[in-house]
Amino acid sequence: MAIATPVIHFIETELTSIPVYQYAFFRPQDIVFHDGLRMFCKRSCRHYKTSWSCPPAVESVEKCTARCLSYEDGMIFSTIRTDLPRNLSGTMGGEQQPVSTAHEQVTGRIEAIMKRAGKAYYTLTGNVCTVCRQCSWPKESCRYPELMHPCIESHGISIAQLADQCGIDYYLEGESELQFSIIFLRDP
Repeated sequence: MAIATPVIHFIETELTSIPVYQYAFFRPQDIVFHDGLRMFCKRSCRHYKTSWSCPPAVESVEKCTARCLSYEDGMIFSTIRTDLPRNLSGTMGGEQQPVSTAHEQVTGRIEAIMKRAGKAYYTLTGNVCTVCRQCSWPKESCRYPELMHPCIESHGISIAQLADQCGIDYYLEGESELQFSIIFLRDP
């Protein structure tokens, strides 16, 4: 871990006021990137070809991998989403529930912590971008590239595998689900 202990202490202290379920720091070099996740996106996700945050709008997995590996450290974190509809049948195979803006707000608050800690960062989320009501892809450039977070899987990263590597939960029992973000960090 390249993050200095005082910076980790600062980040962890700041996180106490944010509704994060779990978090862990990791080295980007320890991620196993999977080209096959991009094929899953193409076959199974309803957001494929609909957003700047999803394939094919994001760069190739090779370029995404290089970008992630250009950072010294990473942090994965999750929030608990409890506002799911009661009938969860049919949610597999890309039939994702609507995005929780609460998770995206938490992600923004954690980005602000990283900025105060003096870190440059690159953020991925487990959701399609929701900054705009209707994404401008492919007709126009992204309206808010500084706010748009690409999808974790679009970068060839398995959230389940990384969560397991980091010793944090991927599933919850009952009618709640976990939502994830990853923030890659380095000195500016």
